[in-house]
Amino acid sequence: MPRLCRTIPYDSVRKYDEQGHPVDKTLLSTNEALDAAVKWVGRGYSEDPRTKGRFISKDGERVARMGDSDITGAHGGGPHMNFEKLAPNPAKPGRYMVTENRHVYIE
Repeated sequence: MPRLCRTIPYDSVRKYDEQGHPVDKTLLSTNEALDAAVKWVGRGYSEDPRTKGRFISKDGERVARMGDSDITGAHGGGPHMNFEKLAPNPAKPGRYMVTENRHVYIE
């Protein structure tokens, strides 16, 4: 019987962009990923009281998300965190929408 292998879909050739933020589909250690999340959301961030593991920048335009199903690898190809950029949603005034979602895999 063939053995099934679960592969983690990280494929980035570099870990960080020009601003020092992790690029999509990169692999970081747990400590690197947590440090990057703090840098991503910046000073004055808050945790969304409605959603465990969702941290929002003070201006509301960046989110670092690491829910249970993300960090356990229940979906997305393995343990990961999401680094999201948000913008006002023209179809829903007063609400934001995700304009970029970077998946950062955790080793």
